[in-house]
This record gives sequence, C-alpha cells and structure tokens, in this order.
Amino acid sequence: MAPVKLIVIGAGSRGSIYSTYAGQHPDLAQIVGVAEPRDFYRRKMAADHNLGKDCVFTDWRELIQRDKFADAVIIATQDTQHVQPAVAFASKGYHILLEKPMAPDEEGCRRIVEAALSHKIIFSVCHVLRYTNYTRKLKTI
Repeated sequence: MAPVKLIVIGAGSRGSIYSTYAGQHPDLAQIVGVAEPRDFYRRKMAADHNLGKDCVFTDWRELIQRDKFADAVIIATQDTQHVQPAVAFASKGYHILLEKPMAPDEEGCRRIVEAALSHKIIFSVCHVLRYTNYTRKLKTI
C-alpha cells in the first residue's frame, strides 16, 4: 500500500506534532503540502518534509486552488478558522483530520458535518487532551 499523502493546514504546535508521525513512518504517511501564514513554521515544515516550493503556501485558500494532490488534510488552524477550510477541502474530496473544537458554534459544526457527509469523505476530530497525564489521573479519581 502506498503511503497516505497529507497536507497540513496550520503548521504551529498541533500541525507540527501531527506531522511527526509521517517523518517517523514514511512508509505509511507522507506530508506533501503545507499552508501556514507564519514564515518560521511554514519554512520548518517545508524543510522537515522536503517540500517543493509549489507545495508550500501562506494561506490555505491558495492551496485549495490547485488540483487535488493528496489523500487527506490535517486542519490545525486557530479554532475560529476551522469551518471554511474543512468545508472547502471536503468539497474537493480530501479526507480530514480536524483539530478540536470543530467550530466555535453549532452552525459551524453542522456545516462541516454536512460537507463531510455530502462528499462522502472520512472525517475525524482530534481530541488530544484525553491522553494527558492529568486527564488520566482525573479519570482514576
């Protein structure tokens, strides 16, 4: 099976952490694009994954204009910036891993779910805090 090709939208803390899996398991996953407005994080992601200039963008709106070139997208933008890219990438047929929360309001969540269902993509929301030490301890108490 070929590695899953991934695009990272938001290469800050979460986007960078999620992309390390591809670096550790290149036979399973490969980062093939990034959209990040901050120079340092964008350049680091591009360097870490040997991305060509044609796969590096400052804004996801530029990236979405290209023909589909990956299997899935990791959306790790600011919480209030989840809805638009999630709907746009779903409409192009990209599978999505979305950092939580899905959206800041119910309407945004519904728009994302409708886009995922209508375009028949795999959609998942990432809830990383459930594995932290304090959450585990709280559950044991």
